[in-house]
Amino acid sequence: MDIPEYTRLKNNRDFGLVFRRGQYYPGRHVVLHANRSGAAQLRLGVAVSRKVRGAVLRNRLKRRLREAFRRLDVLLPNGYDLILTAKATAAKAPFDELQNEIKGLLARSKLLVHGR
Repeated sequence: MDIPEYTRLKNNRDFGLVFRRGQYYPGRHVVLHANRSGAAQLRLGVAVSRKVRGAVLRNRLKRRLREAFRRLDVLLPNGYDLILTAKATAAKAPFDELQNEIKGLLARSKLLVHGR
């Protein structure tokens, strides 16, 4: 199951806004950028470094990040725009490690809601 189209950040303007105004949380394989949007829902953008060689590998990594995020989606509040940027090391990282890192970054950003 993929993230629905309407919850994705797609255009450059939205990405630029999150990069300029949002908070930055670096991890070993993934960097999280978070910005309060005030929108009715949570939106996610995924970017992969061009250092990950090959479009097929970059697209596969994007799918893995979206799936890891989807599994945590119910634990997150609405009204934020998030961008997950994968570093080159993420291409070789196991899925569980990526998911745990994303969960840790969300906890550091204080966006993870534990009571749900």
